[in-house]
Amino acid sequence: MRSGLVGGVASLVVVAASCTDLPNEPTTPAAPRTVSVSPVAMQGGNGKTSLELVEDDYSGGALDKQNANVYREAALSDTTQLPAKYRSSVIGKDATYSLVQMAREWSSLSKSTQQRILDLRAKGLGNLSQTFETPHFVLHYTTIGKPTTDRTSIGLVFARTPPKTELRSSALINGNLHIPAGAPDHRVDAEMTFNRDVTLWGMLPHTHVRGKRWIYEVTYPDGGKATILSVPRYDFEWQTDYIFKQPLKLPKGTTLHATAWYDNSPTNRSNPDPRQDVWWGDQTWEEMMFTGLTYSIDPVAVAGAQ
Repeated sequence: MRSGLVGGVASLVVVAASCTDLPNEPTTPAAPRTVSVSPVAMQGGNGKTSLELVEDDYSGGALDKQNANVYREAALSDTTQLPAKYRSSVIGKDATYSLVQMAREWSSLSKSTQQRILDLRAKGLGNLSQTFETPHFVLHYTTIGKPTTDRTSIGLVFARTPPKTELRSSALINGNLHIPAGAPDHRVDAEMTFNRDVTLWGMLPHTHVRGKRWIYEVTYPDGGKATILSVPRYDFEWQTDYIFKQPLKLPKGTTLHATAWYDNSPTNRSNPDPRQDVWWGDQTWEEMMFTGLTYSIDPVAVAGAQ
């Protein structure tokens, strides 16, 4: 057994049945690119992004689930792989809906469809900078029955020199969660396998008010196992990033398994309604099983290098 490093084992797409890999991203930061649109990209559009065109046809029945998910990935990774009608020059703001739907539907896709998606994903979501505005932020609001205002601000600190290590973010989720009414200790799992050597810097566990505890375990390619983080008393009102005192080296082929438990019983005083079954949703009375990951891609060793 390997010992797990926990910045205090304290006491953290797309995914139980929706298992996804981190993309094969470049080993060095990409140089800034100027947005350019090829002539073929102008064939589709009609004022909508490629993802919106795909979602419209899928919801309207013109696309089956298998092709819709491949086209979703192509819209993010390589638009040249899309049929001409879905190639758009329109710049979108948010891919969250499509990414969550892909995670939810992963387990129902055929093995051949899953492989087509992973092959596209190996391109590293390289199309994002050309098809989406960046940065963008998503805020979740709940109506209260009367007009109100909100003043949100964000502060940015810019480095004076280029960073030595580019940190990236990804998420491990189970969008298929279902918590039965009244269940006091319901378990939900999610799992992913890293297809690159990575360094894991931190983790953020996130559920809503029924979440009660988390545990994270890794299985290394040689079969060794370690618990890297345990959150035995998760509190929705006190969520935090867990930053490792010593970043974790996770070689290619390492599997990360997340387990969360939920209290949907009447004894949970924060429970909106223990009589209701609960599924994934943005609102606080719904639930999530989400882990944010902060990581970096380890450089690939060059053969013959001294």
